[in-house]
Amino acid sequence: MRNNVLIFLLFGIPSLIYSQCEGRYQDDIFTDSDVITVEYSDVYDWSSSESGLDMDIYLPQGDEFANRPLIIFAHGGSFYAGNKNNPEAIAFCKSFAKKGYVTASIQYRLTSQFSLLDSNIMIQTVFNAISDMKAAVRYFKQDVSVNNNTYGIDSSQVFIGGYSAGAVAAINLAFLNHEDEVPVYLQPFVDAAGGLEGNSGNPGYSSKPKAVISLAGAIYLKSFMDSLDPPIVSVHAQDDATVSYNCDYALGISLLPILCGSGEIHSSAESLEINNDLYTFESGGHLAPVATANMSAFSVPFVADFLYSLLDCNQTTISTNENPLFDLVVYPNPTSGNIAIETLQKNVDLKIYNALGKLVFSKKSVSSQKLNLHDLKSGIYSVILSSNNRQANRKLIVY
Repeated sequence: MRNNVLIFLLFGIPSLIYSQCEGRYQDDIFTDSDVITVEYSDVYDWSSSESGLDMDIYLPQGDEFANRPLIIFAHGGSFYAGNKNNPEAIAFCKSFAKKGYVTASIQYRLTSQFSLLDSNIMIQTVFNAISDMKAAVRYFKQDVSVNNNTYGIDSSQVFIGGYSAGAVAAINLAFLNHEDEVPVYLQPFVDAAGGLEGNSGNPGYSSKPKAVISLAGAIYLKSFMDSLDPPIVSVHAQDDATVSYNCDYALGISLLPILCGSGEIHSSAESLEINNDLYTFESGGHLAPVATANMSAFSVPFVADFLYSLLDCNQTTISTNENPLFDLVVYPNPTSGNIAIETLQKNVDLKIYNALGKLVFSKKSVSSQKLNLHDLKSGIYSVILSSNNRQANRKLIVY
């Protein structure tokens, strides 16, 4: 093995690095967090009295570590109530900041309570919220490129999630990610929100998450899901009457769309071989995942364990020189064979190396597209895209 590594170094092929996250991201290693409030978008106003869209960013107090994973969390409130200061959002963000994550609780556009009787307004409000959350993801990636990474995040490890309505926005953001998945009747709502990428600001950066966190969330249509979608971790109660564990009208109101909750999402994810996990409360209703005792004893540890399994520092990775301005997303990861490449670069060269540094796949003039890698054996690979003397590298796990 030593001789192999020396050969790899001599010929410029990435060498193996074993990393163990330095004790971070599972247990509490910080006692508190610092909170910074920023305006992540000035395209839309949150209310008539508050301009722009704000978020609170929680940073582990005293932490000097850079390139930390980021969680963007959206509050609940049925899309007509709530804000970034909701107790469940604060508790969740503080809990993960104590583990070493950077976290952010976002505000997103809401509607009136009277809109609960109008399914069209509610559907549009959901797509507006998705647009806003995508702008929040892009805010951080833009900051890495333009401001030298103010918040010390790893832009390739951005997780999104939320509770209730916030989880609904996050799930549909992650799974409705291709034009051919949009039903004809939904297209006007998508267009009004600025298309799949939305028009809430910070354009030019990827809004793809590494994984999704759902606390009592749901998907609008299971047909949004395919084998290329990112991992999802869910916590839900079977007796939830607000967002059904299975499929039912939102809020139990027959005038509103039917949503499919964590039980159905888990079943579909399993059949599609999407990496996922589900913690089910037998009772406790809609509040079960965020009740104070449950949050600390079950929800946070369960989500933390799932995310930890996805972190680059918890994997055997292959190192390479990388320009951080070269945006590259590879998903799903881990994968059973099909992947999608998302990059803002055009006509770049793609190479995939196995863990021994052997070139196993290559393709020229690649842009954002889907690839079939079923010929690859199970293992850890390095995906490298090169363009104009710039290079981006992502680890890929095939199972």
